[in-house]
Amino acid sequence: MTSANTVISSERVEGTAVYNAAGDKLGTIDDLMIDKVSGQVRYAVMSSAASWAWARTAIPFRGPC
Repeated sequence: MTSANTVISSERVEGTAVYNAAGDKLGTIDDLMIDKVSGQVRYAVMSSAASWAWARTAIPFRGPC
């Protein structure tokens, strides 16, 4: 059995703002990519507004900081 403090629902991660080291908002978490073998989250997909369209970028997932 897993402690409730060591897991988080994807619903709580999706929509989370992503910032760079300077504090500028880069986008929001749109989706999570899960390793089918280990069950671990490998990438968070970030949506961001480019000057002409929306962009989606997969970034390595380290979990909440």
